[in-house]
Amino acid sequence: MTIECNQFVFGFHPQKRREIRAQFDGGAITSDGGGLLLREVEKRIGILHQFSACFTDYRNPDLIEHPVKQLVAQRVYGLALGYEDLNDHEELRNDPLLAVLVEKEDPDKEVLAELSQLSTSEPVKCLGISRC
Repeated sequence: MTIECNQFVFGFHPQKRREIRAQFDGGAITSDGGGLLLREVEKRIGILHQFSACFTDYRNPDLIEHPVKQLVAQRVYGLALGYEDLNDHEELRNDPLLAVLVEKEDPDKEVLAELSQLSTSEPVKCLGISRC
């Protein structure tokens, strides 16, 4: 009996001009590929967009490195992928897949928010964000 293995390539919503796809050829490997499926769901229903709209950001727009929507997305995707401890984000802030999930302009070069920017009490105090 002969077994045929077909190599499928799964395409996802692009990020700006960058093609996002999953394939199984042993290239860049991640164990968090399920995040791409979550991103597809987010693209269709926009729940993170709606949730981040519940926050008012009083920070100086010229000084913002990580918009509220990216902070919310980073935390939610981190939780969904099993990174419940905020300390995990010190390593994850350099993860190109998570950067794609939170819609960074250049996922290979831009870092994500650090621990102090994601902590539960600090954003409200230090970033001047009020909750609705």
